[in-house]
Amino acid sequence: MTAPLAPTVVGPVFAVPSAIVQVDSVLPDSLVQVFQNGSVVGHANSTTTPGLVSVPTTVALVVGHDVTAKQTYTGSAGYATPGVASPASPSVTVAKVPSPLPAPIFWSLVNQCSNAVWLANLVAGATVTIDQGGPSLGGGLAQSPAQWFALTGPEPTPAQPLQARQTFGPATSSTGYSAAVIPEVTTLPEPVMAPPLMDCQTSLDMSSMVPGATIEVVLNGGTTATATSPASSYTLDLPPLPPGPITAQQFFARCKKVERSRTAHAVVTKGTLPKPSVGYALCPSTGQLTVSNLKAGEILSVSAVVPGPHGPTVTELGSQGISATSAPVNLPALPAGTTAVRLSVSMCGQNEPPPAYVTVPVSTSTLPVGPPALQPPLYDCAGSVIVTGANPGSLLTVVTHHLATPVTATAEVVTIPLYTPLVTGQKVQVAQTGCHANGRSGPRVVKALPKTIPVPIIQTPVLSDATSVTVSGVLPGAQVVLYINGVATAQVTALETTWSIPLPPDALAKAKYVEVTEELCGHTSTRTDGGRGWAPVQAPAPLPSGGLKGNSGYIFQNSCSDLLGVTVVIDVQEEIGGGPSFQGFGFQLNCWSEGATDVNAWQQFAVVVGFAGNTNITAFANSWPYNWNGTASDDTINDPQTLAPLSSLSLAAGYHLTIALTNQSPGNQVTSATFGGHDNSGNSFTPVTITIDGLSDQQGGTISASQLAPIVAFQVLFVGPDNSITTALTSGKGKMTISASTDFLATNSLPTGGCWSFNSGLTGTGEDSNAVYSELPAASSQTFVQYFSV
Repeated sequence: MTAPLAPTVVGPVFAVPSAIVQVDSVLPDSLVQVFQNGSVVGHANSTTTPGLVSVPTTVALVVGHDVTAKQTYTGSAGYATPGVASPASPSVTVAKVPSPLPAPIFWSLVNQCSNAVWLANLVAGATVTIDQGGPSLGGGLAQSPAQWFALTGPEPTPAQPLQARQTFGPATSSTGYSAAVIPEVTTLPEPVMAPPLMDCQTSLDMSSMVPGATIEVVLNGGTTATATSPASSYTLDLPPLPPGPITAQQFFARCKKVERSRTAHAVVTKGTLPKPSVGYALCPSTGQLTVSNLKAGEILSVSAVVPGPHGPTVTELGSQGISATSAPVNLPALPAGTTAVRLSVSMCGQNEPPPAYVTVPVSTSTLPVGPPALQPPLYDCAGSVIVTGANPGSLLTVVTHHLATPVTATAEVVTIPLYTPLVTGQKVQVAQTGCHANGRSGPRVVKALPKTIPVPIIQTPVLSDATSVTVSGVLPGAQVVLYINGVATAQVTALETTWSIPLPPDALAKAKYVEVTEELCGHTSTRTDGGRGWAPVQAPAPLPSGGLKGNSGYIFQNSCSDLLGVTVVIDVQEEIGGGPSFQGFGFQLNCWSEGATDVNAWQQFAVVVGFAGNTNITAFANSWPYNWNGTASDDTINDPQTLAPLSSLSLAAGYHLTIALTNQSPGNQVTSATFGGHDNSGNSFTPVTITIDGLSDQQGGTISASQLAPIVAFQVLFVGPDNSITTALTSGKGKMTISASTDFLATNSLPTGGCWSFNSGLTGTGEDSNAVYSELPAASSQTFVQYFSV
């Protein structure tokens, strides 16, 4: 055994009377001491629950002083050497109370029957008041940045928001608003406890919850825990779960006439713990890791590995408690020659699969890395910043006025939560250190909010089987609320201008419409009732048997009616690319012809990157006879033409590609396809038109006008370039706008009635990919918008 690992002080720490300091990563049965500039200012003891401990201070904290913490294990379970203190945690600088005080944020939806609300953006030591513009409905003293407050006044009025303010001394914040209060429900569903439930875990993932309902969990042995659910799903903190039966129920403490839900039953057992995860090498100069895939209640242990002539020497570095699914790890000095560290987890005798540890290499990189950048825009009142171009393993510090705790970059894009919201005119920078990646981003100036908060745009279609709704035009940092049939149902913090709102299964099954609002600084966008923040909920089209991926897509048709003026527009929103063996890709418009024509029963028009191994964007027309026998060389039209040059097989975000078919009248035969578009700088391509009449039929003749045919069905697919290639995409996202001059349907089958002649039964193409497509509505339309991604 050895000393515990250093704990983590959870910022912010404000210079307020009787401050309470939150310390995380604490072992069970440990003494936690908090220091200000090296002197003890408070202490507390952890229970049998590992993780987070609240430490009251007995000495006034001073702005600019450094606060650290140590833990000393006092138990007998062998987690660390008893009586030996850990190294000191990384320091958090004491901050002055922000001015102006930030408006509280409602992190919970509010039901007419709610007995508590969850507020964030708080200053510890401030007094919080909650009302609806009249008598007090609740409030109290804020002790942490996010906190539950009991509602003790009359029931809130439905369909109107609650409002909250915080006061510190003579200063009072602006008002923060909740979503419209949800009317009293008539029934409560049986809650769902997410498996597996493991011995000694200290959290419980719940779903099928009603926002504002009280959760009651009874553990084996009779211990009862209660909490209020802020949303339809919630992670409940509990004492360590004992093995055996566990039950859960939801009810309204304030609305007695609403019957309790049925009781959910489950069993807590022993099992195998998930492996902890670190996706990057350790920077030895920072001595910090962020570990994910953890389980609250675990003990995480770390060892150093030093290779030697007779095998590695493994040295124990220490252990810490786990309170969430990810955790920072503060390492002591590594032994000389350390090439890796090993991470292992345990929980009441349960371990991860053999070899019972995960190895994280120590970085040996010596190449310099450029500075990171802050993703714009930054808006007033936002509670986080996004860093791009980060070096995984390096330490990121927001250097403006101690805005945030330094974090270890786990990827190239990192979101850093801030202690206090951004303020208009503030200049923000982020510094990066470790692994030869030292550098500082250019400053970003925080923008004022627009005079009128814009209404977010709902990405349509919204389908009744959807488990999320995507909105765009959002102010980063805003609270976005989704209303279903006029009732607040889900709330998220949007970090970027386009954001998805997750929903529980069947949330939209009976929905007629959805609305969305966003709120920042107490300013809320309007509910539009038919405008851009409103969308109908539609039934989904039947899915193809192979799903919506690769060469399995919808078949577009309208019984046996000819389809005229078919156009496909592709907008690339994220660079399309692949790995070292990437061969390119193509967007195909594949059409079934009407009648028993001999040469073009199946007509293909495609935009291809990587056609025949080149790096151009190629416009391609290809046709197959009605009696095709499956031999690739038996196509009757094969006409590639260069649309635009490329320097590689990747296609950057911003490229715009089009395919438009021309029909003759009378007869509706497809006579030509025109290909066009522009690059990511807006430079238009010279359009390429491929006229079918007169092309070689590859049988020694040419296609005649009498061999042209109308089409009665088609598919649009994002697949490999040609020659039955399956392309492995590593990135790529965008939308395909599919239209015709008359209504048509998205279906999973070809039209019945004998109006097409291609006898292979082909309902796809030989090329394939790992791309996936969004669902479309069942209702007919002249235009469908389908999204693709990897």
